[in-house]
Amino acid sequence: MPAPSPHDRVWASWVRGDAAGAITVALQHAADVRMLRAACAMALRSHRVDLLMSHIDDISALDAGVERDGVLASVLVGEGRIDEAALVVLAISPDEIAATDDRPIASATSLRSAAIAYVALGAIASGA
Repeated sequence: MPAPSPHDRVWASWVRGDAAGAITVALQHAADVRMLRAACAMALRSHRVDLLMSHIDDISALDAGVERDGVLASVLVGEGRIDEAALVVLAISPDEIAATDDRPIASATSLRSAAIAYVALGAIASGA
């Protein structure tokens, strides 16, 4: 029996509820843009953007999209730049299709909602 593909390993970890494990496996294959975007999607959904920090330059270099922009907005919240983070997430089109939609890891709508919620919580926490 052949070894499972990296994509299948990521999916299996995600289904088991091991978000950190799924993100870690996806990041091991971050040269594949779909895997990097999947890691972003999973990190947004599980509130584990911290796991992406060693790849933030690669994420910043991605084409605009809900996965990239949601992560970058989360990083801005962490830096206390709430107004900038709000502008980033509000610019994400509600009609955008996430690049990771080949599996139900995340839909673009749920990722946008997760990013908006994260920014809103950051604003509340900071008193902004």
